Amino acid sequence: MRLPRIFAFELFKRGGHVESASRSAYWLTFMYATYAGNFSVAMGWKERAASVLEGAGDSPANGWLLLLETPFTNHPAE
Repeated sequence: MRLPRIFAFELFKRGGHVESASRSAYWLTFMYATYAGNFSVAMGWKERAASVLEGAGDSPANGWLLLLETPFTNHPAE
């Protein structure tokens, strides 16, 4: 069974809608980390969220990605 957000991520990515693809990956990261407690899978989705934004320039999606990474850093300045 495939989650609708995974399907949405793939369709957005294939269609070149990188901000929407990143947003789908962002929510998958959140869902796997908080609801399923599966941090390995969550980190994989976080990396997908970052990878689709590479080369896309500045956008609100980059800000959401920074917020997503904040709880997983060990450095107080980050």
